[in-house]
Amino acid sequence: GGHARMNMKALAHVFIFLLHIHCYCSFILPGIKSTSTFSYAPKAVVKAGNDLDAKPLPVLTNEEIPRYARHLILPDCGVEGQRKLKASSVLCIGTGGLGSPLLLYLAAAGIGRLGIIDDDIVDESNLQRQIIHGTSQVGKPKVQSASARINEINPHVKVESYKEKFTSANAMKVVEDYDIVVDGSDNFPTKYLVNDACVLAGKPLVYGAILAFEGQASVFNYEGGPNYRDFLPDPPAPG
Repeated sequence: GGHARMNMKALAHVFIFLLHIHCYCSFILPGIKSTSTFSYAPKAVVKAGNDLDAKPLPVLTNEEIPRYARHLILPDCGVEGQRKLKASSVLCIGTGGLGSPLLLYLAAAGIGRLGIIDDDIVDESNLQRQIIHGTSQVGKPKVQSASARINEINPHVKVESYKEKFTSANAMKVVEDYDIVVDGSDNFPTKYLVNDACVLAGKPLVYGAILAFEGQASVFNYEGGPNYRDFLPDPPAPG
């Protein structure tokens, strides 16, 4: 866990960019100023545990420096920004159509620790959109497939996988150990549960949802801002 100092705006817009790839989206972004340009400076914007500035940041190894070379030459990232990414942890709920591309980009970017929770198995019908999984992974647990792919993309990222359903019995235990939570689930009960766990644990929640050619993305529970229940107090009627 720990007080993470990541750029939440940057993470949110990576997520939104991925939604753009998949579909035409209508975005709802409470608490985030919409502009045509975004600052990706590694500012102190997220507090969720021990302050990263209060302890030494992890160093970049000789193998990591050429891997992240394009980040390191960016004035708004640089070595310090990359070290903060390495010190950060993100939990992704689900490894389906939303979680798959997000995990790929977070791993490639150098997030130090990624948690993935999903109790599902890779099915052939998943492959046209759940791009972290491949043909050879059909029939295998999604967390196993996703972990293998992440390790292939970036072996410097620590992956913690939970082959189980996200429930009220394990929600707090899992959520409390990460700086930021990303909701890639596909049903309302899970979305409300993820939100409530993040509120209780004081964790920022990056949310996304897609239906056909429409979608939503937002950041909830950030610095005392609104949470998912403020946006949608009650689940929509079935159908």
